[in-house]
Amino acid sequence: MDDTAVAAGYIIVYQDVRGKYGSEGDYVMTRPLKGPLNPTDNDHATDTYDTIDWLIKNVPESNGRVGTIGGSYEGYTTVMSTVHAHPALKVAVPFAPMIDGWMGDDFFHNGAFRQDGSLQYVYGQEATRKGDASWWTNARDTYEVFLRAGSAGALAKARGVDELGFWRELAAHTAYDSFWQGQAVDKLLAKDPPKVPMLIVSGLFDQEDIYGGPALYQALAGSDPQGEASPPRSRAVEPWPGTQGGTRHRPDHV
Repeated sequence: MDDTAVAAGYIIVYQDVRGKYGSEGDYVMTRPLKGPLNPTDNDHATDTYDTIDWLIKNVPESNGRVGTIGGSYEGYTTVMSTVHAHPALKVAVPFAPMIDGWMGDDFFHNGAFRQDGSLQYVYGQEATRKGDASWWTNARDTYEVFLRAGSAGALAKARGVDELGFWRELAAHTAYDSFWQGQAVDKLLAKDPPKVPMLIVSGLFDQEDIYGGPALYQALAGSDPQGEASPPRSRAVEPWPGTQGGTRHRPDHV
């Protein structure tokens, strides 16, 4: 995709999210928008705004027109870029975006905790700033690992995952409480639809983020039942996995 974009004359910029790799600040998993769940002055929307503002003013080759694109976690940050967006942002393409981590994306599926992958992901994201800590196992089947531990909580404690911030949130909010409802992106954007044209891409075979794309489209289309919205919102659904190997372990927004 990068080669095609460069050949078409696009300038590609990758930026680590706040608190990861070379970026300053503290990392918060899928940092909520400023408000009750985020008392700071920063979120992915403000960070993207500042980045776009810097780029169009400091990259001589820029024509002042910017698009954001990304999948999974980067799909989340791509959607966040459209909230009170910079005037230079002209289009956003989130694919398999993480929209609601309890209803169907990543961690809970309508209340059923997704054990395979969740502990490993939280550990990989939060154990070190560089994301260079690797989950380890002496079993071929992850199911066997959980059987030996007895529960997800016991395994988290044995591996030290229970010391990490987001795991503590998962353990404390197993129900669909205000923690999850207050950061459900589809509900937030339904109340205040973004003014940036958006192409939402989803995959039909996705154990992690199959919920987000359709939910986001439904939320935005609900405010425009005749399909006459400006900006336009489109959705593409393909018979392949929506997330791609590797993108889950390095959150960037483009």
